[in-house]
Amino acid sequence: MSIPQAEAAFDLTAATDEWRHALIEVGGNNRLLFHRDTASVIRLPETGAAIEKLLEGGVVRLTELVESGTALATAKRACAAIARKEREAREEYGVSISYLAVGLASWDPSASERMADAVAEEVSGSATASALGKSSRTPLAPVLLRAVEVRRRQGAQDSWELQLVEDFQLNGVLTHVLNSDKRRIDVDDVEGIDGADQGDIELALDLVRSSCSDIPEFVIDPSLMIGTFTYMKQPMVNDISDTEALGKSTLVRALAGDSAAVRDIRDVRDATELRDPDYTPVDSEYLVLDADASQSYVVNAAIAGRTMVVQGPPGTGKSQTIANLIANLTASGKSVLFVAQKRAAVEAVLDRLDQTDLGHLVLDLFAATGSRRYVAEQLRVVLDRQQSALAPDVATLHTALDMSRRQLVDYHDQLHARAHGMGLSLADLRNRSLALVADAPAALLIPSRVFDDWDDSTRVAMGAKFEELHAIGALTPSWDEQHGWNPTQLQTHEQEREASLALSELAYSHMPQVFAGIERLKHDVTLSIPTTWGDLDSYASVVEAAVMARRAAGPLIELGVSDDELREMRAAFDRRYARDTGLK
Repeated sequence: MSIPQAEAAFDLTAATDEWRHALIEVGGNNRLLFHRDTASVIRLPETGAAIEKLLEGGVVRLTELVESGTALATAKRACAAIARKEREAREEYGVSISYLAVGLASWDPSASERMADAVAEEVSGSATASALGKSSRTPLAPVLLRAVEVRRRQGAQDSWELQLVEDFQLNGVLTHVLNSDKRRIDVDDVEGIDGADQGDIELALDLVRSSCSDIPEFVIDPSLMIGTFTYMKQPMVNDISDTEALGKSTLVRALAGDSAAVRDIRDVRDATELRDPDYTPVDSEYLVLDADASQSYVVNAAIAGRTMVVQGPPGTGKSQTIANLIANLTASGKSVLFVAQKRAAVEAVLDRLDQTDLGHLVLDLFAATGSRRYVAEQLRVVLDRQQSALAPDVATLHTALDMSRRQLVDYHDQLHARAHGMGLSLADLRNRSLALVADAPAALLIPSRVFDDWDDSTRVAMGAKFEELHAIGALTPSWDEQHGWNPTQLQTHEQEREASLALSELAYSHMPQVFAGIERLKHDVTLSIPTTWGDLDSYASVVEAAVMARRAAGPLIELGVSDDELREMRAAFDRRYARDTGLK
């Protein structure tokens, strides 16, 4: 399929520039570019035995670096503040922000027009667009940074120890600004200097000075200080600048607006199904931790190349699934980059890999970026393990696993197969049986073969008919004892037809005559109009008695005879009535 010219000419640079503009910060809030002393900054002497010991990696007490008195008290408070901020940063983001800063670089930002324009163009549209490029404010940026551990001495209430760790590194924000209009500083050349003594430090600072000799009024003050320095977005800025590497990622191009890449991602179709793990050969599955069906599905979909977002509340196994995914991809010869916003999320996955003895496969970039020795040590461990690793004998284990899994899968299939009465599975029948009363009477037992030919539609139709019977009360035990139809007398279609005809004759012939007669009598009698079958029976009995009386003694009953005269006539024939009423 050919790609339209508009899509083929997609330029990733514009998107990366926009991303970089959103991330870069060259304003006064960036302490890596505009340093100022605060209560958490400790100024150190530039020379001395304690400084040499500190640069060599030794443990140095604060009292060896700062004189007693007010300066020492201020330094102790600064150590407490640095230790608190360092702890918060490590717990929240997993990064170190406590550094020894060597050298403060400054220059005239308005004198170098090319660099000023380049910086202003990079941050165009942001709130700090002119903070550096078009401002007269002089930058004061730390040059070299080396991580430092600030520890409270055990057994001492207010005594502190300091020790440098990892290697010196160039201030990334400073390098980014100084290289904005052209490449001046080679980071590898500067960071290749050991920095274990003051001579190495001076050599590194001189290299930066000579590289920036074309920048007007560029000077470096060889100050030493300990404080918190961080710009956590700088690594992202560096990655975004590598457009060649970004362009190789279909996902990144799609995020940048490349319609062809968007279509490629959306057109990915894989045959991953939830039940794939039930049939995947056991020797091609590399789940190192327990995984349920949904977690296995995520792993298989990712291996198949699907781009997806997996959501779940805490405690649902996301870290465990990531660890399984890393193990599977690594087993297939692929490299995996795992990133997270919080260091705790990274630690959760690393801990699970350590539990399965796969921690040696991981290179922790948080630690690797600060120390080349760490990287070398990690590589040494991996190479040593490769030489001593033996091919595991898993044939017996795989055979046993395959047999057990096949047995479970067969049991599952039989349990959930809809091949039984009413189109239900055994699992469905067991679930529905829970709603039945244990000692429920069953006067009528229907053989199971009756339901053999039923399917889902039959079951739904029959269910609707039973609901209708229940609605009219036909399923109640006393239905045949109540007024109305006797269901035991309707056992054949012929009986049903005869009853239907009788009902029609009653409804359309007899009942209209009955109500017409009641309508005529309502003005001559004081009886209530019947509204139920029981009322109608009573009404008919009274009318029948009146008819019989009229037939027996018609001449005696005239419309002109009053009620009192009727009572006297009755008393003449009925002595008990006469005695009860007092009539003679």
